[in-house]
Amino acid sequence: MKLVVGPVPGSRTFDPQEPGWEPLREPTPDRFLAYALLLSVPILAPGLLLLPRLVEAARFAPALLFEFVAALTAIIVIHEVVHALCYPGGLWSPRVCLGLWPSRLTFYASYEGPMSRNRFLLVLATPAVVLTAMLLPPMIWAAPTWRAFATALCLIHLSACTGDFLGIWLLVRQVPRNAQVQNDGWKTYWQPLHQVPIAFSGTGSRI
Repeated sequence: MKLVVGPVPGSRTFDPQEPGWEPLREPTPDRFLAYALLLSVPILAPGLLLLPRLVEAARFAPALLFEFVAALTAIIVIHEVVHALCYPGGLWSPRVCLGLWPSRLTFYASYEGPMSRNRFLLVLATPAVVLTAMLLPPMIWAAPTWRAFATALCLIHLSACTGDFLGIWLLVRQVPRNAQVQNDGWKTYWQPLHQVPIAFSGTGSRI
């Protein structure tokens, strides 16, 4: 795993001009962010009902506000670490990158090599599932104030997952199941996986 400060790095070994690779039809980074923000509105809207309780709790216990910000920061980091764990080889792969892009206030995980389309769908979907499962118990069984804080954290996190949800939608709509995907910075490419015939010798060994 590599740590990077700055934009998502491009692949050092991938050439999108090689035969067979098709660019994914995806918005520019600015438009992608705009679409993700629009998708987050209906997710965040129920959180407005929690606002009076959160303001009251922060007023009488200022430390809770600090704890909320710390928990939200931890969730952002865990989200990207879960992405990285789902890449081929996980955190131990030299192709996995965890990065911080200060100018865009973005923490991200990326992978330099190809992976199957279904593996990429798993990468995109897993943080939303895992972190929602982690926050569900306090949302149900905690004291009222902590229940409100956990619910607010869950809604904020799910709203931040809209970029992942949009990525899932683009992949499902455009990329066949039997295909591999390659990221090159912010751009995504795909090509079908062709099955190579396997011949067998008389002893049954592969050749």
